[in-house]
Amino acid sequence: MRRQISVPVLSFAFFTLSLCGSAYGQAKPASTAPAPPVKSAKWIAPLKGEGTIEVIRGKPSKVGNEMVSLLKVKNTSKAPLALVTVEEYWYNAKRETVSGDTQRHKALLQPGEVVEMTTKSPYRPDMSVNLFMFRHANGKLTAKAVTKFQ
Repeated sequence: MRRQISVPVLSFAFFTLSLCGSAYGQAKPASTAPAPPVKSAKWIAPLKGEGTIEVIRGKPSKVGNEMVSLLKVKNTSKAPLALVTVEEYWYNAKRETVSGDTQRHKALLQPGEVVEMTTKSPYRPDMSVNLFMFRHANGKLTAKAVTKFQ
């Protein structure tokens, strides 16, 4: 009786293995061509201490219930700047702070790179003068106002 059970089981196993073997035999061989060389990006540490930037200020405009100011910022330092932050303060005629906004550029700002930053401050009827302050994650920034980048 054992002989009757083992013969069908063995024949089924043999048949299954032959199907699997033929399926694996039809696989395409791996390509032996070498991969093209990849340019490795060189890590440059962000600037620590005081950095310099150039800024082109756009004219503030009222959009809905907000005063929108557009700035173009160029890194003129010799190293990348991490987490460039612009703070805008709006003052009234009595030199009291009435509104403001803070924006951050979260990626590294590489040397010579230009980014646009937009601040949106809630509108107040007594707004008269705005002031921008700049800093980065590892220090302060000295901003130079220009009309176009060199």
